[in-house]
Amino acid sequence: KELAALAEAARQRFPDDSRLATHALGIIGSMLNVKVADADHAQATAAIAGVISALQTHQGDNALQRAAAQTLVSLVEGNSGAAAMLRHHKDNVIALLDGVMRSHPHKDVHVLGGRVLHAVFGVAGVLEALAREGLKGPKQQAALLKVLASFTEESDLEAILHLDAIGCVYDAMASSEHANSSGIAALGRIAEFLIEQASQSAPAGSQDSQDPSSDAVLGVHIVKCIGTIVRRLECEIQQRRPDNFVYAEALGALRNVSRRSPALARRIATSTSVTAAVEMAFERDFFDLTFECIRQLIGAVLFFSGLAKLMAMLEKYPEAPIFHEAACRVLVETAEHEDGSNAPGTILEAAAGLSFYATRVLVEMVPQSQWLNPDSLACAAIRLHSHVLGVAPAGLEEGVHSLLGALRHYQYKADVATEVCCALVSVYIAKGPGVMPVLSTCRAGDALVDVVRRFPNNSEVLGDAAVALGALYGFKQVLDLLRSSPGNLAVQQAGCRALAELCRMNLCFASEEERKAAEDAARATQAAYPGQERWQLQAQIEVTLGLIANAAVAAQRAPLLHTPLKMSSPLDRCLLRTGLDCMSATTSG
Repeated sequence: KELAALAEAARQRFPDDSRLATHALGIIGSMLNVKVADADHAQATAAIAGVISALQTHQGDNALQRAAAQTLVSLVEGNSGAAAMLRHHKDNVIALLDGVMRSHPHKDVHVLGGRVLHAVFGVAGVLEALAREGLKGPKQQAALLKVLASFTEESDLEAILHLDAIGCVYDAMASSEHANSSGIAALGRIAEFLIEQASQSAPAGSQDSQDPSSDAVLGVHIVKCIGTIVRRLECEIQQRRPDNFVYAEALGALRNVSRRSPALARRIATSTSVTAAVEMAFERDFFDLTFECIRQLIGAVLFFSGLAKLMAMLEKYPEAPIFHEAACRVLVETAEHEDGSNAPGTILEAAAGLSFYATRVLVEMVPQSQWLNPDSLACAAIRLHSHVLGVAPAGLEEGVHSLLGALRHYQYKADVATEVCCALVSVYIAKGPGVMPVLSTCRAGDALVDVVRRFPNNSEVLGDAAVALGALYGFKQVLDLLRSSPGNLAVQQAGCRALAELCRMNLCFASEEERKAAEDAARATQAAYPGQERWQLQAQIEVTLGLIANAAVAAQRAPLLHTPLKMSSPLDRCLLRTGLDCMSATTSG
């Protein structure tokens, strides 16, 4: 607050210095951001007058306008007192914001202006701005539609219906092709909002078909949204060079709406326009599509045509790594959305085929890929494996071999190491101790130790490797890791996080002595790294200690989990204990 006061004093002292004012506004926005806890944000509200004064003084300065718009967003969003104050000066505020949005050349400033309008006047302020003549430019319309799409779920039903939000969006799309993708996104969000409202129990007497909030009326508006999106998609199909963003937004919106309403999903699935758009996009425009557009297209194929259709397309394009990466990511998203369901047509129901597919991607496509980022394809396939390999009735050993092969192929890729560690834990959770013979045959323990050795300063990778070691071979492996490097902050962070995660997984300590040793190790780390600068580690340790105190102790565990982790040679165990201690040394042994 003191820094913000100093910045405002400097701005007032040199009111004509636009560069100083720009820097001062940035400091004020950072220091008084309403996301920072405060009782009433009184100082943030009081600072708004200075921001408006700077805008009025330097109306032609683009850099200052950007800084002022960003500062207003920081001060107003979530600040009811500031919004109420600005509403008392509605005409002046609207004129000032319209002037900034009309004159500034960059669309991100238009979005910031729209966010201020929404924070002060709600969704009604954004819809009214769409209709103002001064903001009819394509960039301004697209920015306002983007804001509307972002905040539709926070609006109220009366404003959406009374101000004819759907009509406003349609008019904006009709006025400029630049607003099409943002308009489709807004229509999709409005449709989702209306579906949510219709699903809630209606108040007494609201079932009259003339009532704006009745299910029948809401249904008409929902169908109007969907119809507009489908028609826009039909028009895009006819273009010689279609807009990728329209493809992506339209198909994404239709899929999201369909997830909320099975009836709409059936209706959209029978639409020849949607089917034609997907097929034509792949056949005609594949090399012009962005990754996001390909991802949305694949999502549409999976949702509306089923997994069999998607797998046939994947067979048709065996040498398109970006296509297979997008497919793996869509399959993972769908599996997470289905949340463990193995009903017919789900990802887990087809786990055997998908596990075979993910293995083939890792074994055949990844090593031979000429793509610039083959490790991203590997990560997508590994993440798919983490969902299906443990559920698949066959192919476990081949799948584990493919995971460890990717780890060897990309030895120093942190994201690959993280995904493999998480996948091994997922397989163990799904299969239980019965998977251990396969992991031993594949030498998974040695691979995890190699990960620890290769990333001694990366607490995220170390944490995932420690969780995998602990889940597969017991808490003792994590405790050994913590004791091996008491002076390594990354190792201590990783070990404490791993202890907490293992307790969350309801894994048992082998004995009361082991549970006490884990508590002592966490307290030793807490004492070794005191001070406010280590507050994140301190917070993690408090969570870890609480979970350890409530963790169970197994009277008897599977013998394989009692045995120490087997290394490929005695030297490996020595390296695990000494390599991390020596990682900061300037000499090597």
